[in-house]
Amino acid sequence: MKKFPFAILASLVLCISSFAQHSFIKIEDGKFIRNGKPYHYVGTNYWYGALLGIGTANQKRLINELDQLKSLGIENLRVLVGAEGGTDDFTVREALQPNQGKYDEKYLKGLDFLMSELGKRNMTAVLYLTNNWE
Repeated sequence: MKKFPFAILASLVLCISSFAQHSFIKIEDGKFIRNGKPYHYVGTNYWYGALLGIGTANQKRLINELDQLKSLGIENLRVLVGAEGGTDDFTVREALQPNQGKYDEKYLKGLDFLMSELGKRNMTAVLYLTNNWE
């Protein structure tokens, strides 16, 4: 565990910025728009997707689940970007920030793997940033 490196944050922002030019969903006149066309979707909560991106065995499960979701027409996933550590009763394992100010890079690599696999399937993610409200 280490302090969150600025380079990783900068890389994530640059990746999202370049990807955003073509793939982000916008709202125009109260409607979702993607690539200039109305965007309609079927989605699900897949909060643990980035966790499955960590480690080869979990990645195989992730690939299988994404293929299954895509085959069912579910192409929009709600994904947790980073869980924070907390009390044992409420901590999501693995946590991006297991302790205040200390970050675990493997979680970001898991998120990167997930996003890459979503891109291969032309699937979309709604990313939310944390799970704690303290």
